[in-house]
Amino acid sequence: MLWKSEAATYRVTRWLGEGLTSVVCLAEREDSRGYTSQTVALKILKSETRIQWLRREFEVLRLVDSAHCVRLLGWDNIPGQGPALVMDAITGATLEDLGRNNPFTVGEADEVAAQIQAGLADLRAVDRCHGDLSPRNVLVDEGGRLRLIDFGGPPPDAGTAATPAYAAPEIWTGGAPSGSADFFSLGLLHRDLIDGFRGASLLKNGEQAQDRARRAAAAACPWLNPDPAFRRARDLTRSTSEQSNLAARVAVALIERQASAPLKTRTLFEPAVPWAVPFAGRVAGWTLAASIAAFSVVLKPTCVASDLVRSRRGHAVNLGSLDVRTSMWKRLWLNGSCIGFAPARIPGLSAGPHRLAWEGPDGAGELRFVLADGQARRLRDFDFGR
Repeated sequence: MLWKSEAATYRVTRWLGEGLTSVVCLAEREDSRGYTSQTVALKILKSETRIQWLRREFEVLRLVDSAHCVRLLGWDNIPGQGPALVMDAITGATLEDLGRNNPFTVGEADEVAAQIQAGLADLRAVDRCHGDLSPRNVLVDEGGRLRLIDFGGPPPDAGTAATPAYAAPEIWTGGAPSGSADFFSLGLLHRDLIDGFRGASLLKNGEQAQDRARRAAAAACPWLNPDPAFRRARDLTRSTSEQSNLAARVAVALIERQASAPLKTRTLFEPAVPWAVPFAGRVAGWTLAASIAAFSVVLKPTCVASDLVRSRRGHAVNLGSLDVRTSMWKRLWLNGSCIGFAPARIPGLSAGPHRLAWEGPDGAGELRFVLADGQARRLRDFDFGR
């Protein structure tokens, strides 16, 4: 799949996931003059109403210069998709992927905490906090080095201030995200790494998460002091051997991901291939650069590859296609299955009635149409009421 903007051409190779406000994909980026090419991660807004928020965040995040924070490369506006942040592509796994049912040793957990503290210090240096520190928002690369992602926090209208299981007590009572709240989240995260996330997995609702935070605040730990003013970093020493252990965990996760790739990822080398892609959780060890927010993608082919097939009676049947080209991005569902985002071409459709549902920054709706045998149907802006 090729996307072209005024600045560059992007060949999308994989959809990485979807968060509250955006979708993330992996792409090969070539500048408009063809001088440079690199692998990047694109974080694309799901709603253009949040462009100004994204611009403000970009202006701050580009100031962050840290070995433990993901690096932003630029901003782009991709026709048909919307505004996007261009970020470093990192091969690795999240802490959640590495630690779920596989407890860390105390030494490994301390190494993780030391690197996170370094990243938080770099954020504080530019007057920022993370705002949503959790196992899902920390990546570990192939060398055992950690990167904080989603360290801008959610937009004001996102409806949530932080991941409930890792929110500080003051966040539950309406307090603003802060560096002190980040320390509290780090204290909970450190505990969960050692016990394999058993404590977090038992939480069923917000009340239980609040109770866990209150009980944790009673611990004699500088991260978990009940008074935000007295929380502080712990004096931890970095360990090259423990970092190597983290790298070994990532290597195992990547091997497991490779083994399960045919079932858990979709690769979009050709735009004509149709997929249904319900997001069903986070993929173990995914390649990504910033988001946060991320889910595994389950591959479900919805149509046959050939435009000519045989019916049960042996007669040749020409299959039709649907081509959706709109000036604004739209998420599409065909006959109840998500097929991704416009612009899109869906071949291999049988003759008869079909239902296309959509949602985008200009609204949502549903179209019904009937395809004749072998018909190629095109939908443009005016078909969606624009």
